[in-house]
Amino acid sequence: MDCPLRIKRISQLFFIISIHFCGMPGLLYAQDRSTVYPKYSSAAEEVFSQGLEFFKVKDYSSAKTAFEKARDMGLNNSRLFYNLGVTHYKLENYQQAYDAFQLALNLEEMRFLAHYNSALSAEKLQQTKSALDQLVLAKNYAHSVSQKELLRRLQNRLGISETFSLSHMSIFSYGYSDNVAFANEDVVASSESKDHYFSLSGSVGLQSRWGLGANFRYLLHRYRDMEAYDYDDGSAELAYSGQTKSFQYHSSLDLKRDYLGGDTFTDRYSVRAGATTIVSSTSAGLSMSYVKVKPLQTNYSYLKGNSQKLNLFMHYNQNWRAAYEVEENERLNSTTVNASPTRNKLLLSFHPTIGKKSRLKLEFSARESEFSSIDSLSARSDRQRKASAEFVYAVSPRSSLIVVCARLVNESTDPFFNFDTTHISLGLVVR
Repeated sequence: MDCPLRIKRISQLFFIISIHFCGMPGLLYAQDRSTVYPKYSSAAEEVFSQGLEFFKVKDYSSAKTAFEKARDMGLNNSRLFYNLGVTHYKLENYQQAYDAFQLALNLEEMRFLAHYNSALSAEKLQQTKSALDQLVLAKNYAHSVSQKELLRRLQNRLGISETFSLSHMSIFSYGYSDNVAFANEDVVASSESKDHYFSLSGSVGLQSRWGLGANFRYLLHRYRDMEAYDYDDGSAELAYSGQTKSFQYHSSLDLKRDYLGGDTFTDRYSVRAGATTIVSSTSAGLSMSYVKVKPLQTNYSYLKGNSQKLNLFMHYNQNWRAAYEVEENERLNSTTVNASPTRNKLLLSFHPTIGKKSRLKLEFSARESEFSSIDSLSARSDRQRKASAEFVYAVSPRSSLIVVCARLVNESTDPFFNFDTTHISLGLVVR
């Protein structure tokens, strides 16, 4: 079988599987019908179900008529528009398919399918720019290796490199913090200093079809008045990812150099590995990391050492996330300095759907830290709570505005580390 035919059959199979999974009543949405769709009549749902039956026997013209009738009867949700788009695609009505897929974007878990199929429809219309724009948007919602493989195949057909893909991102943000040490939560302490800052981050990534990739990143963080807290870093990462029948897995090696106040600060060497399994709309997994820290300034020699982290996480329906993290630190030159914490962290986040061009992330985390040292008098315990809200609005397929508001409270057995702080920023992301 030649490659174009194989790609065509994979695309067709993806459409068929998608309409059965995302459209069949009782499989994904029946439990929400009385609460999420209270305005829809049972008669409209019945007509919608008839359309699905027509689709199953490949009577696409009758399926289209049924879906349109259900729409006219008041059914107005992402399931309907997505399945109507698939039907138009089957009938080779590519412009109508594109329009229907765009109307299906309001439901978070259908955004990858809607953007991907919009790109396919634009490809059929020979609208390469629109196809590329939808491809970029689909990448934001591609969480599995199989979804990324579909995007790679589409990239190849659109003339993008068959062997390697290049990605780049830059982020500019301007913000305010009433505790300038907020930029580094691991060592944050009580401070009377309040300041405005700006930061600029840029990254370039190269990914191969075999899962091997490299990423280069640089961060510039500058305070308006407090130069002592200016922070920069440059890093390079080599990563590999893949998939078996039951799991997705990844590993990476990262080299990073930190700068503080314009001077070299530390070198960090990191090794990470993890695996994820996906069952229906739930994914769960774990990741492990080992970080070795080498100070480059004598007065920060107490930071020399290493840390290990274990992270357990679960995502539900792409809207909810929970994670639990355990961290152990060993500081080789620590004497009376509180520099070897053992930490336990719980994180909960919610990503509600608020429109096809915007998203919201609400996050809460609680972290317990126990600091040990040779001098038992200097040992301490910290309890940290953080709440944040992040709003993202897509200005275009390749740029977004980000507004972040965060509140952090730290309670410690050492009064010097008792504080609460607020952080606000406005940013622009360009891909």
